[in-house]
Amino acid sequence: MTTPPPEYQSGQQPYRPVPYQHSGGSPAPYGYAAPRPPALPPRVPPWVGWILIVTGALTVIGSFMPWATALGGMLKVNGTDGGRDGWLTFITGLATVGLGIRIGVANSRTWAVVAAVIISAIGVAITLYDMNDVSGIHAASVDVGSGLVLVTIASVASLATSLVGCFARTAAKPT
Repeated sequence: MTTPPPEYQSGQQPYRPVPYQHSGGSPAPYGYAAPRPPALPPRVPPWVGWILIVTGALTVIGSFMPWATALGGMLKVNGTDGGRDGWLTFITGLATVGLGIRIGVANSRTWAVVAAVIISAIGVAITLYDMNDVSGIHAASVDVGSGLVLVTIASVASLATSLVGCFARTAAKPT
């Protein structure tokens, strides 16, 4: 039992210590626990960022590799030759690497993984269009090159990873 303060006079209410005060300034009602601080928003797991860094780097590398070969590999057209779509996938790859660093290192929230979904979807659309374009050429036995295959696989992996990152959330650690 607590002792009343010295200025206590008879006829006053008995002295009670003030319970925990929440942010409103008024004490919590007796018999109730103190309210918890507000929860931080969940964050994207760091492994999503690390995978995005790898897939983005593979996209960048594949952008400079052959996207089409002809005559049994004697003729090769790289993705970046003549201002082709390889430059677009190069940009999406760099953006994916940057977002992967943001997610993996900086404990990023939702915006970075949503941006990764959008950029990866653009990369997938570009590569599927180009793969269809190269496959539709029947003259001189034109084949899809290894760079286009690599960029397509890396873009699809980036898209899948970022979609998983949208739903695989971990509790945020207070800073």
